[in-house]
Amino acid sequence: MRKIDKRAEPREWKDYRKTPGARYQPFDFLVDALLDEQGYICAYCERRIPHRDVQQEEDHRIEHLSSQKKGREMGDDSDLNYDNMVICCPGNISNDKKQYHCDKAKGSKELAISPLNAAMMNTIRFTPTGKIASTDDKLNSELGKDGLNLNNQRLVEHRQ
Repeated sequence: MRKIDKRAEPREWKDYRKTPGARYQPFDFLVDALLDEQGYICAYCERRIPHRDVQQEEDHRIEHLSSQKKGREMGDDSDLNYDNMVICCPGNISNDKKQYHCDKAKGSKELAISPLNAAMMNTIRFTPTGKIASTDDKLNSELGKDGLNLNNQRLVEHRQ
């Protein structure tokens, strides 16, 4: 994981979200802006995007850092907030749910960790064995099976 610096939202997205009744849509211009902003790299595992995993149709996912579900429950429009979005790989190296990672593993869980937060990103390191770890226990837990599952066997092997 590395720090992501958000840019201004695309003009087309700004116009769209002002439309009465606007709901989140993964428009091509939105995907393109996020890909460009992140250098075609997954916000969590840093795999190159587009990336198509085994037997999967998608090659990327737009991740809402604060889940769309929470936003709907709170009655806000966080699903339309560009600053709440990053782009991720599909997150499923195999069809085994234990191997899901990134947004696919996170689902609608609310995590403290954010690739937009420099202080958090400064606590994260890659070990010589290919694992990712944080000096903060809570973030370390969220990097693992309790959150993003970034230390699953296949990702660790790829990092080595």
